Formats: sequence, structure tokens, C-alpha cells
Amino acid sequence: MRVRSPTFFSVNPDAEADALTTLAMLEVDDADRAAELLTGAVARARASGDLLAELRGTHNLASNRYYAGEMAAAKRIIDDGIDRARAAGVLWTGYGVGADAV
Repeated sequence: MRVRSPTFFSVNPDAEADALTTLAMLEVDDADRAAELLTGAVARARASGDLLAELRGTHNLASNRYYAGEMAAAKRIIDDGIDRARAAGVLWTGYGVGADAV
């Protein structure tokens, strides 16, 4: 199944970031396409200031790269997520703690 980014979310970056993350999880047969969607989700979440959506997308992107065998990329992504959560003072949250545990 090929899922395209819905253009109607472009007026609400928070909703678009969440939608892209959810759509990426549906791309189980195409890890690179899922990574593309997750990268877009993280960028949209960061641009809109939605830290929780950004950390969720970062966590899923790191997991995606890990399971695709891209260990160096997964480590870089998760390290960035940990730094982001720590800087925002939310390392204790679900995605912050989850990132730190990886």
C-alpha cells in the first residue's frame, strides 16, 4: 500500500505531523518510505513547536532505521532525540525515557 502525505493537513502542522507518523507505521513493507514519512513528521512537528509529536516521530524513525539495519543512523537519530528531550526538560516523558533506554 502506498500512502501519500495528505495535503489537507498542511493548514495544521500539528495534525500533519501526527498523521505522517501514523501513516509511516502503515508502511510496514517499505522501511525507506516509512522513514521518509517520519522524517517529514519530525520536521513538521519541530516547525510547529509540537515537542511530543517531534519526540514520537523521532522515536519511531530511530526504531525504523534500527530494524532496517541502519545502526549508525538509528544511533544518531536517537541521540538527537535524547538531546532534544533533555534540553526541553522532558527526558522523563514516555518518548524521552524510551529514547534514553535505547
